[in-house]
Amino acid sequence: MDFIIKILFAFIVNGFGIIVFLSFRFFKMGKKDNEYAKVMETFGLKKKYEDVGGKKVERKPSTVMKSSNYFLPIAFYTITSTVLSSIFLFPTEFFGHLFTETTNQVGDIINTAKSFSYNPFFMGVDFGKLELENGNTLTASDLQRRSIATIAWAFMGAFLWASSNMIRRLSNADIVPILFYKVAFRMLFACAVALIFSFIASKVGLFGGLSYSSAFIPAMAFVAGTLPERFFNYILELMRGVFSGRDINNKELHLSKIEGLSVAHRERLWEEGIDNAQNLAQSSLIQLLLKTPFEARQLLDWIGQAKLLCYMKGDIDKANRVGIRSVYDFISLKETYTKKGKDNMNALQELGSATGLQTPILAVVAELVNEDVGSKSLKGFFDKLNGKKKVAVLYENEEVIPEEVTELDDRELEKDLDIPHDIPKSYD
Repeated sequence: MDFIIKILFAFIVNGFGIIVFLSFRFFKMGKKDNEYAKVMETFGLKKKYEDVGGKKVERKPSTVMKSSNYFLPIAFYTITSTVLSSIFLFPTEFFGHLFTETTNQVGDIINTAKSFSYNPFFMGVDFGKLELENGNTLTASDLQRRSIATIAWAFMGAFLWASSNMIRRLSNADIVPILFYKVAFRMLFACAVALIFSFIASKVGLFGGLSYSSAFIPAMAFVAGTLPERFFNYILELMRGVFSGRDINNKELHLSKIEGLSVAHRERLWEEGIDNAQNLAQSSLIQLLLKTPFEARQLLDWIGQAKLLCYMKGDIDKANRVGIRSVYDFISLKETYTKKGKDNMNALQELGSATGLQTPILAVVAELVNEDVGSKSLKGFFDKLNGKKKVAVLYENEEVIPEEVTELDDRELEKDLDIPHDIPKSYD
């Protein structure tokens, strides 16, 4: 009965990736297609078509995210999960040879001793010590048993985190091929970090001043499985001398500087190859709408912030304090002063006084922003989503409407303007 329960558990754990994929494909993909079509209709963009199997089909999430793209990622996830879950479910069957007892009889005397191999992977720093004293010191066999238990519990923590993350992503119709690679590598990473920490825990102490005890190892391994990055950063902190005291995460273009981007959001963007603000600023809005679960308004806001961060870098905090969050605010600032009949330089001088930034620096940023046709196009989409009838700039077949549009009389300004049918190729 026990063996049957283990087999059933293994089937659920190792087949979880396939279950998630099938649920996404048959129950969630239609919803994602409908949401994408609705956004394109709101933007007033023409439908795109592509060749699939020699036929012209409408470009939408279901045609971009083909089922064939999932085969290798799911296979990799399933194999990784199978190997690691076997350590948890069947340790005796796989590692019993490490802990077998041998019996030798010499005359009437019977000697029994444990026989095991000295595996460096399971012994860590104690590899090579052929004889360890009993008592307070762990024997080699005990070390290997503890290491196997550490990996097993770290896997369980990593699997439960992965399964909850995949269910959350499934509810948002956001199951992409790289997700299966990501969770598989996270399981391997978690097991490695937990194992390494178990070797050094007795030497460096535990979190929060807890006294070391080998009984704490399973709990530590389980938590490390769910939060491997924190344990890894702790180990890096112990070795901070290797990095010469440099903060390797202190980057001016880090995505954490963008308002509204949580850790989960940054991880999701990383799956699309977006590692920093420059990547996000130059990313394709349409591709992100096709492949991610984020709403158009949210993406437009993030891209606008990323563009301004690329222009201002270390000065971005000063601009944020007076309400300048994105490139759209610079464009709106110019529009407002133009309507008042004032020169844009007046706005920049007042902005400089409020922020403490030099006017020439702001003038350079403003010029770059207002000359960026992509930013103006995105501002037009952003205004449309926010219910504004007049947008900042419009395109017809990728041609920019001349600047004289701001000089139109009041009657012409009252006309409703349509969203462009095309956007610059860098955003398509």
